[in-house]
Amino acid sequence: MPSDRKITFKARTWIVTAQVLTTGFLSGFCLILGPMFYFEVAKNARGEAVPEAGLALMIAGAVLLQFFFLFAFSRLALRHPVLCIRKEGLVIYWHGGSSLDNVAGVPGIFRNAWLIVSRQGFRMQTLHAPWETLTDLRIGGVPMAKRLTIVGAMFGPDGEDSPVADQFTFHEVALKTPLNEIYDLIRDFDRDVSLRGRLPGW
Repeated sequence: MPSDRKITFKARTWIVTAQVLTTGFLSGFCLILGPMFYFEVAKNARGEAVPEAGLALMIAGAVLLQFFFLFAFSRLALRHPVLCIRKEGLVIYWHGGSSLDNVAGVPGIFRNAWLIVSRQGFRMQTLHAPWETLTDLRIGGVPMAKRLTIVGAMFGPDGEDSPVADQFTFHEVALKTPLNEIYDLIRDFDRDVSLRGRLPGW
C-alpha cells in the first residue's frame, strides 16, 4: 500500500546547526570586542591600546556574519523535506545551488564564499521531475560518501515548457534516510503506475 511506504525525505541538520552556532558565536565575539579595542575601551594584557587589532576583529566579524546568514538560511530551509514522491513524479526542494556545483575539486569554504558573494546561496527552488521524463537513477561513490543521482528533465512548479535542470544529486551525508532505501522506493513507484495512484499530487 502506498500509505505504508515512505514518500517524504528530510535532510540531516546537525552539521548545519553546528555551523550556525559556531559562526554565530565567533562573529558575535569579534563584533563585540572589535569596537571595544578600536575605540580603546579595551586594551591588551600590557594595558596598551591596540586599535589595529580592533579593526582586524571587526573585519573578521563582518565576514563571519555573512557565513552565519548563509548557514542560518540553510537551516531554515531544511525544516521542510528535500525530496518527495508524488503521483505525477518527484519533487525536489533545492536551496543554495550555485554554478560551482558541478565543478570538481573546489574546497567547501570557497564554495560557501561563492554562494555568499553571488547571493546564489539565498535562493530556494522547487523542481518537478515527472515520471515520464526520468531516464536514469543511479547510486555511486564509496561507502559513507555515496551519491544518488536522479537524471531526467526537471521543471519549475509553474509549468514551464523548458526544463530548468537535467539531473540532481543527493549526497548520503545530507539525508536521514539511506540512499539505497530511497533508490528502491523511487524504482518501485516508477515501475508500478497503480502503486502511485493514491499518492498525493504536487
